[in-house]
This record gives sequence, C-alpha cells and structure tokens, in this order.
Amino acid sequence: MRRRRYRQITWRLMLSVISATLGASFQFGFSTGFVNNMEMFLLHYFQTQGIVPSDALPQDDAFRFWWSLAVSAFAFGGMLGTCVFPALADRIGRKETILSTSIFSYLACYFMAFPRSWFDLILGRVLVGIGAGGACGAVPSYVTEIAPNELRGTLGTVHQLMITLGILVSQTLLTSKLHLLGNDQLWHYSLLVPASCTTFLLFTLPFCADSPPFLLRTKGEEAAKEALSWFRPGDYQTKRRMYRELRHMYHEMELADRATLWEVFSDELLWKPMLVGIVVNLSMQFSGIDAVFFYSTSVFLSAGIGLQNAQFCTTLIGLCNVLVTIPAMMFMDLFGRKTIQSCGLGGMCVSYVIMTVGLVFNLHFVSVTAMLMIICFFALGPG
Repeated sequence: MRRRRYRQITWRLMLSVISATLGASFQFGFSTGFVNNMEMFLLHYFQTQGIVPSDALPQDDAFRFWWSLAVSAFAFGGMLGTCVFPALADRIGRKETILSTSIFSYLACYFMAFPRSWFDLILGRVLVGIGAGGACGAVPSYVTEIAPNELRGTLGTVHQLMITLGILVSQTLLTSKLHLLGNDQLWHYSLLVPASCTTFLLFTLPFCADSPPFLLRTKGEEAAKEALSWFRPGDYQTKRRMYRELRHMYHEMELADRATLWEVFSDELLWKPMLVGIVVNLSMQFSGIDAVFFYSTSVFLSAGIGLQNAQFCTTLIGLCNVLVTIPAMMFMDLFGRKTIQSCGLGGMCVSYVIMTVGLVFNLHFVSVTAMLMIICFFALGPG
C-alpha cells in the first residue's frame, strides 16, 4: 500500500513542490533568521557609513529603537501580505501568486544588502514580509492541491520544513565562528542566497501546471484534466482515477460555495471548532518563539556570552529546529495533534522558567540549554 502511494510521486510533482517551497517558503525562513546574527555587522556598517555615531553600542536606546523597528517591520509586511494575497490567489491562481512574490524578494534583497539609511532596511524588511505573507497562504494551498489525496499530508509538511531550513541557513552563514559570511565585509553577500532561490523559482515554476482545483473553477474540466495528467503522467494515470479526483474537487467546490463567511460565524455548531482553531493559533503567536528567532543572539550577549559563541548558540537553535521538525511530522500521526500540541506548549512553558533562572543567576550553560529546549518543544508541537 505504502509503495503504491509513493509511486504517485513523479518528478514533475516534486519539481513543482520544490520550486514553490524553495522559492517562497525558504525565503520566509531565511528572513526570519537573517536578523539574529547580523545585528553587530549592521552596527559596524552603519558606523562606517555615518548613519549612527562611531561610538554607538547595541544597548543604546536610539540604536535599540531603530533595530527593533526594523526587525518588527517583517511582521507588519507579513500582515499586509496575508491580507492581499489570498484574494489574489483566488483571482489569478496559486502559481501566479507565488511567482508574484518574487518581485518583493528581489526588492528586499536590494534594500537590505547595502542599506543607505534605516529607512532602506525597514523598507526591505516590510517588502520581504509582504512576500512571506503571500507565500504562507499560496504555497501550502498550491502544494496540497497538486498532491494526490493520499500524499497531501506528507507533501504539505515540505512548506514548514523549508521554513526551518531557511532559518538554519541564514544563521549558519552569519556565524563568525564558522568563517563563512559572518564578518563585516561579507555579510551583505548572504542575501545572494534568497535572490538565487527566487531566480530558481522564476526559471522552474512557470513550466509547471497550476492547481487543478483552481483550473476547474476558472477554466473548466478540460483544463483541470490537463493539469492532472501533467502532474501524474504514465500508466498510473488512468481515466478512472482522474474522474475520481475530479469528483472530489467538485465536492470540495460545492462545500466551499455553500456558505458565506458571515454564515459560518453565525452557525452555533461551528463556534466551538472555530474557538479551538483561534486559541491554537494564538497560543503559537504568543508563545514567544519570535523573540527566540529574532533576538536569541542579543539574549546570549546580555547573559555575558561572547559574540562568536552567542552566534554559534543561535545556529545550534536553528539546527535543533530542523532536526526536531522532521520526526515531529511522524509523531503527529502517531500520537495525535492535540497531544503533540499540549506537550509542546507545556514543555515551552517549563523551558522559559529554566531560561529565566539561568539568565538571572548568570548560568550560561543553563540559559543555552533552556533556549534549545524551547525550540525543540516548539518544533514538536506548535511549530
């Protein structure tokens, strides 16, 4: 049975999945982890450009204000992207929407590589946030809609995996101890990585088919059949299976068209599941994980750990995030989503207490271990 499932993974299907996730999801992760290890490099660069005083320090109020504004601008851009791109995806299609995020990636790389002012850096963060917000909606939809029903769960996790890989790559490149791009002269060139991924997206995704359900809604059954045949060619693709998938798409369309958003919120039977969904999402947003991804290096520095060691510890956090995300995908089906979510949030809560104790009493090993635990529990549950 399992062998028959994985026979449905064709090179065309994988090309589409990798193109979309590497070209868009990876950007989200890279932008999330990029700012963590580059703070000191940016400070030195701004000092040489005369943007900040030559004696400025990371803990100065003025620098801290502008740096925090630049970091949080990513979230503001993400909010804009999630408001605009879902409607665009329904109008022009998932594939075209993913391709349209590339313009924001290129512009963001341009403004952030050699910023001439704080405004350039903040604008770059807003732009990359808009692209990431669009990717968060369009990429999972595209991947799950082009995947066979039996593989939707498996291929759907590639989006999250690419995000964690993007975080790890950005942190690794900017770690001084690893002697890659983590210095005052080379940090700018780390942005060639997201630019290259965007170029890969533009050279591959246009040759892939669009989402069959979208084509069924907008261009009719023949266009959807053509897309299905492109993704799953050969002997496997029989007419019987194709018509079964088309019937499933028609059924999903009927369910989607049956109720408006107001009708959904007015239905008392849906209040409980909606409340659960809202609380689960809020628990992730307020779990403090963004502070870890954005400011872990600063936290380690304030605890008395040297810059190179602080950057290295941050990279270890990114590595733990990737390594735990992979088995977490299997644990989800084994133990259930509710159990995994509860264990993850509970473990994060305990880890925050341990980290606080470590920071208060200057116990470096305890602080680093606790932050690694936070990431592991996040990747296991909410992440």
